[in-house]
Amino acid sequence: MESGSKEEAQDNWTRLTPELKLAVAAYLHPNHANQLKLFDQETAACMRGLYVTLQLSEKHPSNRALRRALQPWPGPAFLAHFGRPEPWRSLTRPQRERLLCLAASSGHTASLYAALDNCDYTTLSSEVLNAAAAAGDLAGCQRLLREGRCKVEQGTFKAAGEGGNLEVLRLLQRACKSAPAVGAGGVRLTLSECVAAMASGACSSGQAGVLAWLRRAHGHEPGLEDAITAARSGQVALLEQLLMPAVLTGCHQQSDQQQWDREQSKALLLHAIAHGCPGEVLRRHYQTLWPWARMHAGADGQHGGEASAAAEAAARRQADLTKAQLLAAAAGSPTACWQAKTEFVLTSCLGPAEVERLVQQRGLAEVVTRAVCDRCHEPTLVARLRRLRALGIAPCYTWLHNATGAGNMEALLFIEDECGVPLTQSYYFDVANVRPHSSGCLAMLQLLRERGFVFGPDNVEREAECLVADLNPDSGLWAKGWSAGRDAALGWLAEVAKEYPMSFVGRAVTKRYQWHWSQAMWYAVCAGASLPVLKALRRRGAPLPPLSLAAKHGSLEVLEWVAAELEADGGRPLVEVLGWSELEHAYQCGGEFVKHWMRSRDLVPPGPGPLRPPQDTRDGRNQKEEKEEEKEEVEETEEEKEDEKEEKEDGEEEEHQEEEEEKEKAEEEVEWAGVGAGEAGGTWWWQWLQWAVKAICEALCGGPPR
Repeated sequence: MESGSKEEAQDNWTRLTPELKLAVAAYLHPNHANQLKLFDQETAACMRGLYVTLQLSEKHPSNRALRRALQPWPGPAFLAHFGRPEPWRSLTRPQRERLLCLAASSGHTASLYAALDNCDYTTLSSEVLNAAAAAGDLAGCQRLLREGRCKVEQGTFKAAGEGGNLEVLRLLQRACKSAPAVGAGGVRLTLSECVAAMASGACSSGQAGVLAWLRRAHGHEPGLEDAITAARSGQVALLEQLLMPAVLTGCHQQSDQQQWDREQSKALLLHAIAHGCPGEVLRRHYQTLWPWARMHAGADGQHGGEASAAAEAAARRQADLTKAQLLAAAAGSPTACWQAKTEFVLTSCLGPAEVERLVQQRGLAEVVTRAVCDRCHEPTLVARLRRLRALGIAPCYTWLHNATGAGNMEALLFIEDECGVPLTQSYYFDVANVRPHSSGCLAMLQLLRERGFVFGPDNVEREAECLVADLNPDSGLWAKGWSAGRDAALGWLAEVAKEYPMSFVGRAVTKRYQWHWSQAMWYAVCAGASLPVLKALRRRGAPLPPLSLAAKHGSLEVLEWVAAELEADGGRPLVEVLGWSELEHAYQCGGEFVKHWMRSRDLVPPGPGPLRPPQDTRDGRNQKEEKEEEKEEVEETEEEKEDEKEEKEDGEEEEHQEEEEEKEKAEEEVEWAGVGAGEAGGTWWWQWLQWAVKAICEALCGGPPR
């Protein structure tokens, strides 16, 4: 019956006109609409030129550390395109790693297998295993661990807890028995640290089943950190049903001297609720978690005299800081109801007089400012900054720094034009050195140029250096990495950069400019810049990067370009330009794609060794001819060895003769010295000299001269 229904649906689809098929595709997600092309030739013909771009990554949410693959995942289309090695050869290393992580996080095992088979890597970043664990892909995790291509880290347990697949958690535990998990700095993790990481991931995604399993299997009891994690992630059901009762019960069981710290812990939980939960949850738990009346009563009764005044002042300072943090959590909340939560805190928690007193303190105002500027990549940044200005918080360069860092043009114009905070060229390149959401980076640079800024080679170097900083292993491959916007920004900057008007001239200035271009090229290759960007840098005088650097970080297209440029500059074949040592280094740095390319061009060092694998065919010659050539090469090698042996023997004889001559000469000198010493041995000054030398050596070295 199902088969009949499927055939009937296919018949109905073939009866539709091209216009109706396009109308149906318009209602689907672009990833699903693209897969309609695989239905039949008529559908592919009418949709030719449409839905040609697949979106593989979801928009990076600010409250999550890892980027996820977009759902629905276009599995068939991904396999059709990336299930073969050719598309991977045109990608740089950062692009391949990013695509591999997205395939791992898709939950589509076939896509991950295709990526692993064609990505050209034998060792992978732990981010790939973390992505598969977060997606709950048991088969993918099993293959990665079985092949030993990834290491288990603390983030792997957290991602597995977030994914909620208990089988994946058990698999990671078994894997750690043979290869212990490592944390920051390569330190081995304890069992309690692994369990805490699992619990943190489970709380961030609302996986109550994982928490129940951790309690049964490892005796883990939810605590304050778990509750804060759930609250910041907006997991209201898990927070109120499981975690909140445990936290409040633990607080009531504490002794009197620990109440101060417990009240502070409640305030931290309220901050997390204000940050990640809806406004009604904040209003519901405000009275329970707002501790100031009990805190002041406890402080007043514990001390007397000067001690009481000091304790009261400390409590007041701590209270002011915690109140500012509550306002910061609401104003910087990523939820859509941030305005309502901010107004509730201002009116119900603080009051106008208290707010005015807090914002007049520079340190507390900075706390609120930093929290709001964390939303610099969102379109609500201008509205948040307006609210801060209405509260009496003065605009500052922190606003400007975050707006430029995020490429937020609307916020930049607001800060400059309405708030009167100027953006200088030196400030832009000095502080905006990491732009995690820089889709507007090119527009920002163009605006600066329109306002009269002049870019030079040092600015190009700085821009490229920022891109390499984003690829730091500590920053993760999910949230950052090379993007088309950054590629375009660096290429544009390389084209428009000018030499600054020099107040002094000389060779040192010229060398400095050359150094800027050289560093920019180096950073661009390491960050995985496209070939047009590298060509733009080359046209401006940047030297070519080492072939090994292109082999390690670039695509085959980049590698071929670098090799061709080196041959053109040297006017000789690449082997003569670089030498076998550099070629061998490039061979070792590259993957299988690079090795195959170098073998096809005879760029592997000759002679027997691991770098010269046998080939079945080459240049149309059969295996018999190749075997004869190999035999001749072996004979030539043996002859060379015999010649080297004879030369070595001749050299040893010459060295032996030289040693004999030197020995005879030394004996003659010793005999002459002995005769002189004997003749002078009877004189008093010679005896005195020997005694003086002996005394000096004993004083300085602790013994007589040898």
